[in-house]
Amino acid sequence: RGLFILVCVHGHLAVTRVLNEYRMVPPFYLMKKVFYILLTAFIIYETNVSCSNEYSSPLKGQQLNDIVLGASSNREIVSIGTGDLSNCGIASNEAWCKSSIQGSTVIINVDSNDTFEERRATITLTDLEDGTTLSFHVIQRQNNVIFTENKTYEIPEEGGEININVQSNLDYSVYFYPDASWLSQIQENASTRGLSSSTLTLKAGYNNSGDERTGTIALTNTDSGYSILFTVTQSLTPVVRFEKEVFTADELGGEIDVEVKSNIPLEATCSDTWISTKEIIEKDGFDFTQKLKVTELPKSQTNRETTIVFSTKDGSKVNYTKTISVKQKKSLIITDSRDKIYVNANYPFKIRNNTGRSVVWESSNTSVATVDNNGNVWGISPGTATIRVLTEDGKYSDEKTVVVVDLTSELKYEWGSSAIIVGLWKQTTISCQLYNMSEMPINITNCTIYTDGTYEKTNIDDSLWGILNPGNYKSVSIQNLTNATRLYVVWEYTFSGKPYTYRCDCYSFF
Repeated sequence: RGLFILVCVHGHLAVTRVLNEYRMVPPFYLMKKVFYILLTAFIIYETNVSCSNEYSSPLKGQQLNDIVLGASSNREIVSIGTGDLSNCGIASNEAWCKSSIQGSTVIINVDSNDTFEERRATITLTDLEDGTTLSFHVIQRQNNVIFTENKTYEIPEEGGEININVQSNLDYSVYFYPDASWLSQIQENASTRGLSSSTLTLKAGYNNSGDERTGTIALTNTDSGYSILFTVTQSLTPVVRFEKEVFTADELGGEIDVEVKSNIPLEATCSDTWISTKEIIEKDGFDFTQKLKVTELPKSQTNRETTIVFSTKDGSKVNYTKTISVKQKKSLIITDSRDKIYVNANYPFKIRNNTGRSVVWESSNTSVATVDNNGNVWGISPGTATIRVLTEDGKYSDEKTVVVVDLTSELKYEWGSSAIIVGLWKQTTISCQLYNMSEMPINITNCTIYTDGTYEKTNIDDSLWGILNPGNYKSVSIQNLTNATRLYVVWEYTFSGKPYTYRCDCYSFF
């Protein structure tokens, strides 16, 4: 600047000297014009010199805080004052962090952080005009992670502890869902920087819930909301004991109490309509008494049987089924299967009496059959009678209808003949067979053969006499009846100590 002024002054003096030398007096306006020209040149110079010497970089005086970005790929725009940054260069020391300049802003792009560690990059801007630099940091958060080795863990039925290995780079808290109230934590929450391992210890008591149970656990970072879930399952082995497995119901019906000791809840289902479930009386834990209602046994039946199924309820994770039997039969029953008796015969009827009471006997038709207090039934005459036994209070009873028949009506006979001819000699034999078609043996005591109403002397084998069992027969024969016109046989026998006769007439051979 001083040099420029000096040049201007010397220039002005030089011009003046030249004019003086040639004795030229410039007009006043000309000297004024020269002065303004020099002054203008000075101002222009001053301006240029001032601009050249006082350049200020847009980076000067700028200061940036660290830029913090999430773990996913991201883009951030950072303002650097208001100056134009086109004369500046920009560089990042990490490949995952890319940067560029746009006007007075810096554009930052970061790749996804797939690691479990936080990472940092340095962005540097450099003014190419005067070398001014500006640096700041870009921090990218780690990939948040909390994970366990498994998604499901098991704890034994009797309870105990389980250790769960947790991998995490976040502080986490443990949250028990309502279904996990049976679990408790016995270790402090883990605090971690970077990916590290910690052990979460959970404890459970004996499983007395009545079912296999599953609890849900959440590990949560409250700052980020990042959370994972896993479950813990505790098994249950059904243990069920019944007082007995076969129950007997009274023939008059009533109620049955089924006592059940169990560590699981059960429900009963009946197989038949004659028995139904009533109320359940609950006891300690899952022990209970199931009441059953039984209807009266029909008179036409002597017994019946059904089953009751006890099983776990719908929705239970434990599968259990048990079947018990309920039998209903008459408490007082005539056990004899006989339904036919014979006149003058005595039959002792047997009974099964589970009533604990004394009994009496009755006959509906004493002219056909009678019965004494010991159940001995006598056939009096052909016909039908009902024999009934009942307790003295009339509460229990049974009866049987019998048919009384005359045994003689169940005897049958047949006649037969044969001939032997030798030359002029011929022998004819006529025989009579007596069949016992009854259900009782008889005792043959005599047999008489008559021809034309006259006793015929014959040779009768001694084997003819004696017992004639049911389904068997005895036979008697006579030879050479040449002149007879009528033949008949009279059999004599005894049954139940009483004598009987049976006549067999023959007409076909005469």
